[in-house]
Amino acid sequence: MGKELLKIRKDKETAFSEIFDTNYVKLCHYAHTFVEDFDQCKDIVQELFAKLWRLDIEKMSSDELSKYLYRSVKNGCLDSLRKQKVRGSYRQQILEKLIQEEEVSISEVEIKELAKAIELALSQLPEQTARIFKMSRFEDKTYAQIASEMDLTVKGVEFHMSKALNILRENLKDYLPLITTISFFIDK
Repeated sequence: MGKELLKIRKDKETAFSEIFDTNYVKLCHYAHTFVEDFDQCKDIVQELFAKLWRLDIEKMSSDELSKYLYRSVKNGCLDSLRKQKVRGSYRQQILEKLIQEEEVSISEVEIKELAKAIELALSQLPEQTARIFKMSRFEDKTYAQIASEMDLTVKGVEFHMSKALNILRENLKDYLPLITTISFFIDK
């Protein structure tokens, strides 16, 4: 690269860095007035700065730049909210359709059969693996808590959990559609 091109690039990097440092936090807070999820606000502002890098910011006045930044954040937030609304509406329509058409009907007999299959699959696990699995899934203990309580390493707990999940996946593969359906409604 020629010296002049390097100077222009260095000037742009410096200007961009100053703009970012001065405005990033303010823009995130501004975005938060529209969007509740602060991580989403940060994503919107970061997208704006990615677009800003491709613009000729040196040619903008500080007033034009400020207006551009805030208008872009507002538009990004509104686009994000529109997308969320569409996704939520679509998800609700699918759920309503499933309920109306009664495609998903889980009988008490199916649930009892699944419970017995799970109980049988758990009984086929090695004793320590079964205990670790139950502590994790039924008692909501972290791997670190289990490791401490059973005098194991976290890697050892991960090994047992992986082993348990593989065995259960294999033993319960015939029940996967029912498990998926139940977890779909539980997650709501």
